Amino acid sequence: MKLNGGAPAPSECELYHVDRDALFSYHKLSEAFLQKLMGLYTSAHYKNTPNDLQMLSDAPAHSVFCLLSPSAEQDGDSLPDILAVVQVALEGRISRKAVEAQLARGHRSAGDLIPWTISQQFGDSNFAQLSGARIVRIAVHPSVQGMGYGSRAIELLYRFYNGEMFSLSSSPNDNDDDDSKDESSDDKDDETNESDSDDDSDSGKKSGKKRGILNEKQTKNELTGEHSSILVKALPKRTGFDDAWLPAFVSDSQRRITSLLAGPFRDTDVKLAVAILEDFGSINTVSENTEANLAIAKRAGNSVEKMTAAELQCFLTPHDMKRLELYGRNLCDHHLVTDLLPSVARLYFTGRFGADFSLSSLQGALLCGVGLQNKTIDTLTGEFGLPANQVLAMFNKGVRKISKALQSVVEEAESKRSVLGDDARLEAEQKALKMKNVSRQTLEEDAREGATVAMAKLTGETRAAANKLPPDILKDADIMKYAVKGTEEDWSRALDSKEMSATNTVQIANKNAKPKRKLNAEDIQKEIEASMPKKEKTKTNKSKKTRR
Repeated sequence: MKLNGGAPAPSECELYHVDRDALFSYHKLSEAFLQKLMGLYTSAHYKNTPNDLQMLSDAPAHSVFCLLSPSAEQDGDSLPDILAVVQVALEGRISRKAVEAQLARGHRSAGDLIPWTISQQFGDSNFAQLSGARIVRIAVHPSVQGMGYGSRAIELLYRFYNGEMFSLSSSPNDNDDDDSKDESSDDKDDETNESDSDDDSDSGKKSGKKRGILNEKQTKNELTGEHSSILVKALPKRTGFDDAWLPAFVSDSQRRITSLLAGPFRDTDVKLAVAILEDFGSINTVSENTEANLAIAKRAGNSVEKMTAAELQCFLTPHDMKRLELYGRNLCDHHLVTDLLPSVARLYFTGRFGADFSLSSLQGALLCGVGLQNKTIDTLTGEFGLPANQVLAMFNKGVRKISKALQSVVEEAESKRSVLGDDARLEAEQKALKMKNVSRQTLEEDAREGATVAMAKLTGETRAAANKLPPDILKDADIMKYAVKGTEEDWSRALDSKEMSATNTVQIANKNAKPKRKLNAEDIQKEIEASMPKKEKTKTNKSKKTRR
């Protein structure tokens, strides 16, 4: 396969939609163009079957786009050169109940690869209700691979479905903002790479930032030994229906891939791993609106703000931070902090150090290789092709920057604690004044004094509650003779007693009166003598003397 017109600049090439009725019309030119197209498929892809041609001709949801040179329409004598071919399938708009019923039984319907995969991976049946275009296959001419033609085709395809080339509305007079049911306002534009052309790794990266890797297969392909992934890109024209789904899914994928780098993706090249993690950090929020950002944070389930000192204590102890500081000052070997690097690397690549903190490319790659992929310094030295001493020096600088950043988080928290507000300051002053009036008595003396004060207070409260009279009246003895004795408890107890219901009289015991002494024999004799006449008293006294 040769290019007759040479290799024009990718920015000057245009993307054309191929009419399938004309392509399979059995015309000589159509047959020649179809042969070129299938030849490009065969040379660029590792797996081709006759069913691919049948799907291209019969599947109603599939479309074909070709990237041609700028002089394609001017060359009327010959067929234009096909620089790139993109096969697209429209997917989505699946009922939520149908998705939930299928996933509950563990089954998936045929077709609609992206909606079923994402709904199953993230457990979200709402995603299948959206619509989008999936790139089934992309192939670039072997002579111009790696020159940007694949990226140019993806960029023009994105602009086509975004409605930038022409209006996709049913009526040309309608406003684009009101066409929420047309293809120009679809909520997603799915892009998945299935070819081996050199431009596949760059597909979708030059056409915007609102994209993200939502799924990466953990098992390798048996033929190529590569991991397949799904790259999803959202269209700027929004319908207002759950605009937070993409950042939330990307945040979840970031946590998954960060954890899996130590497992299935351990053998991945560290440069590719760092590129994927940095791409996660470059994704912007859906909208600058506060409500949209809150919805993103709610669906994402994790925070992307700078961590606090309380959160830092969940990952590192003060002794761990001391070890990082010692290694940053070249006072110990790097093996002493190897166990701390997974937690530190996870915090760094998830953006918890803050937006103003960053490491150099080499320092970030070393942190990813050692902390997330659990590779040794010797292995990374071979991948980078640098001397071991230079790699260790850069690694030490990176750990030193991380140690200083962590120390600043702790210092900032301590400074906030020391700077008290007005209420906290007054409370502290009151506590200090109470400490000045502390008694120097022993514990027993203080307990006795406290008991005396408490009993006096209790007695005074009881009397005041019982009498409820001013102090002047309480001091007047003549008036207090007529005061009603007893407390409210005594009166309520007496009124509720059975004697009250039987006799209609109430008796209250006088607690202040002295108890009466019991009478003995002498008291009885004195009472008898007091009641007898004087003569009898004289005879009684004489008889007593006589007896004596």
